[in-house]
Amino acid sequence: MGNELLLSAMLPICGMAGEAYGMPSGDVVPAPEEQPNIILFLVDDMGWQDTSLSFWTQRTKYNDTYHTPNMERMATQGKMFTQAYACSISSPTRVSLFTGMNAARHRVTSWTLRKNTTHEQPDSVMIYPEWNVNGICQEPGVERTTQVTSLAEVLKAHGYHTIHCGKAHFGAEGLSLMIVRWPGIVAPQTQCDHYLMIEDFFPTILEMAGVDNYTTVQQRDGISFMPLLTGKGEMKKRDIYWHYPNSWGPSGPGIGATCSIRSGEWKLVYYFGDGRRELFNIPADISEKHDMAQEKPEVVKELSRKLSNYLRSVNAQRPLLRATRQPVPWPDEI
Repeated sequence: MGNELLLSAMLPICGMAGEAYGMPSGDVVPAPEEQPNIILFLVDDMGWQDTSLSFWTQRTKYNDTYHTPNMERMATQGKMFTQAYACSISSPTRVSLFTGMNAARHRVTSWTLRKNTTHEQPDSVMIYPEWNVNGICQEPGVERTTQVTSLAEVLKAHGYHTIHCGKAHFGAEGLSLMIVRWPGIVAPQTQCDHYLMIEDFFPTILEMAGVDNYTTVQQRDGISFMPLLTGKGEMKKRDIYWHYPNSWGPSGPGIGATCSIRSGEWKLVYYFGDGRRELFNIPADISEKHDMAQEKPEVVKELSRKLSNYLRSVNAQRPLLRATRQPVPWPDEI
C-alpha cells in the first residue's frame, strides 16, 4: 500500500470523530520513492479539552471525562501540535483547507446552507456584508462564490485518487489540535507548540505528496509546516488572522462579528459591533479568560495596526453601520 501518513485535525466547529475509524497499528517502513497515502481526519465540534489526550501543560476535568484511546495511541506514534488553529466556524475552515486561502480572502466567512441565502437575521446596529454564501467553485462566473483550484484537483493532477467521506459544507476559531503520524519521517511521542492556521494544510499536504510544481487560480495564504514535521529547516514566522464579519446567531461571551490576530504570544480580538478590543496572552491563558487590553495598550495598538493592514491588503469585507451606512471602522481606526 505504500507508506501511510495520518493527520488528525480536531476543530471545535460541527461531524465525524476519528475514533469511528480504526487507526492502523504498528509502524510502516516508508519507501521514499513512493507517494504516501494521506488520510486526514477533520473532527468537528471538538474542543481542546474534549479528549482524554491532554493538549495543554496540565490535564483538566474534561480530559478525564472523555475516553479517546485511539487518539492517545496516535500521539505515541506521531507529533502533537498544541497551537494549530481553525476558522471561527465550519464552512470557512473547510474552504481554507481546500484552497490555502484565509477566510478574509475567500469570503466564505460564515456557514453555508442554501443557494443565494444567508442564515443571518437583521441586526439593529450593523448591516452584514454580502459574503460568498454559495461557497467555492472551480468554474468562473458563478454568483457569490470564489473560483479556486482545489487541493483535491491538484492532487488528482499529480496521480492521486482522492475521496471525501462524511460532512462537507464546501458550499462552503477555535483551537485546532492538527496529530501527525508518519512513520520514519515524523518522530513519535513528540510535540510542537508552534502556531499554525488551517490554510497551512494546503501547501503542507501537497509537499507531503511530493507535489512542488503547481499553480492555482487563487492567491494562497498558507505556509507549509513540513519543517516542523521533519525537524529539518525552519518554518517562516508570521502572524495569523481570523475574519468573521457575520452573525452566528446566539449571543454570549466571545460571540459576534469579529476579526482577530495571533502575533507571538498575543491574541487580539476586535468586535465590529461596539469597537471593543480584547487582548490575551495565550501561553499563560489558553482559555482566554483574562483580558489584558487595559494593561497592555501598546500591544493593543500594534496588533490593531497589523490586523487592519492585513485585512485591507486582502480587500476583506466588513459590516456597515446601519445608522450612517458607512463601513464599521477597522481596529486601528478606533
